Amino acid sequence: MPDQVIPPAPPRHYLACLVGLLSLAVIGYGNAVAQPGFVVIGIIVTGSVVLQLGLRSKQTIIVTLILSIPAFLVLPAVFGACDAQNRMVRSSNLRAAAIAFHNYQEEHHHLPRAAILDPQGKPLLSWRVMLLPYLGHEALYRQFKLDEPWNSDHNLKLIPKIPTIFQPLESNSPLGYTHIVVLRGKGSIFDTDPPPTLDQVKAADGLTSTVLLMESGRFIPWTQPEDETVDPALPAPWFYRNMHRSGGYSMLAMLDGSVHSFYRSYGMFTIIDSQKLHALVTWKGNDLPASFDVDEDLYRKP
Repeated sequence: MPDQVIPPAPPRHYLACLVGLLSLAVIGYGNAVAQPGFVVIGIIVTGSVVLQLGLRSKQTIIVTLILSIPAFLVLPAVFGACDAQNRMVRSSNLRAAAIAFHNYQEEHHHLPRAAILDPQGKPLLSWRVMLLPYLGHEALYRQFKLDEPWNSDHNLKLIPKIPTIFQPLESNSPLGYTHIVVLRGKGSIFDTDPPPTLDQVKAADGLTSTVLLMESGRFIPWTQPEDETVDPALPAPWFYRNMHRSGGYSMLAMLDGSVHSFYRSYGMFTIIDSQKLHALVTWKGNDLPASFDVDEDLYRKP
């Protein structure tokens, strides 16, 4: 009896195989950046593809399972390494900006204002422009007309010259836009004129318990005097609008230069406590317990 000839798999089987491999890549990415939604979607798609292939072609499903081994072993490591690199760069940028605030105070004996103001008190340019000399960009700083607004004909031409420290890592971010902002609100270090000194903050709430910078979830021109305001009267969802897009987490820098990551969820069904976040923004409220931990106590059950 002649050997049975296995007919070649129809083209749609190979297309299904490709879809299955792509879904495995989605699983690897979701696992690497802690996105359960990606993992669930990838498993559902992979399961449906494998089921169809198993029913119609044993040859193709064996090939798919063999090719899936690199997806499970290599892709999570690759995506994890990329995420770790991005996290390191983002943390370094925030820390460097925080250090620039310290260097500014050494010369001016107080922290910088949130914006350069005109004689009538109207904001003209962001604190990011003010810090340029303390970030190694003295030449760029001298090109600005500090008595003109950020969107004047002259100053608009300087937006594309954004320093790398303010440039987001996302490939879809417009040139000259940033997501690094200061956190403002009633009682914040930017709520007084002039702002307090580091020693004053240290003697009140402390540098480790006062938020300075964060990654916003939206892009704004880096020279524009616009930031984020924390209002304890607003519900916590304001936070989700400002979440960084990568990995479902954002980063914030404290006044001492330490950097922390905070997430959409911390455990199951948790949210950011807007009252505690506002307490971190204020510098002399003495409104946090001595044992407060940014990485743990900022989250609460809804």
